[in-house]
Amino acid sequence: VVGNGGINMRTKDGGITWKDSAFVSENKDYNSISISNSFKEFSIGGNGYLAFKAYLSGTPIISSFLLGDNYFSVITLSKLHRWFVGAGGLIEKWDSGSSSFNIVKLLKGNNNTILSSDFINNRTGYFTSTSGRLYKTTDAGENWKYKNTYYSGINLYGISFPSEDVGFVCGDSGKISKTMNGGTNWTKQTSGVNSLLFSISFIDTQSGWSCGDIG
Repeated sequence: VVGNGGINMRTKDGGITWKDSAFVSENKDYNSISISNSFKEFSIGGNGYLAFKAYLSGTPIISSFLLGDNYFSVITLSKLHRWFVGAGGLIEKWDSGSSSFNIVKLLKGNNNTILSSDFINNRTGYFTSTSGRLYKTTDAGENWKYKNTYYSGINLYGISFPSEDVGFVCGDSGKISKTMNGGTNWTKQTSGVNSLLFSISFIDTQSGWSCGDIG
């Protein structure tokens, strides 16, 4: 987990205990972390800050950048593909073997902040944003199509797709919605809370967690 003031911690016992991970040492505000390959690679995004560990030609590197963009979600899809999304409709992709970031697509005329993202594979992915908007790509980010979650005006802070068809989003006022056909249609769910839900994660189509404001 990561958070404000440079917090970055890890657990080895299913969340019972947590210790400082020392992934990064900078005292920054972190919004998202994504880990793959048994903790050998990671990406961390924050307010004007980005850090990651990757392997270039078999050599491990840890890089950090002080950038003007605010990153709200990072995805370490594989050692070859990473996605970074954030304020102002920002979508960036970085491929291992390259030393620079490539802007894949900026949604022209869309000032909505992208709050969360999830990818099923290298080509199919989703992102959620302010005002209840959700977009889907099936061609590795070349094109994005709007999907209606029926939560107009609600900020969607979290998204999780445990399978190609089944997915969940969460956001303001305890809102949760579910799709069973790859984002085409969504059904509102009952979370049991009215507080803001920042994140949602499902390990399969039946079991998942959501966390948010006020503990």
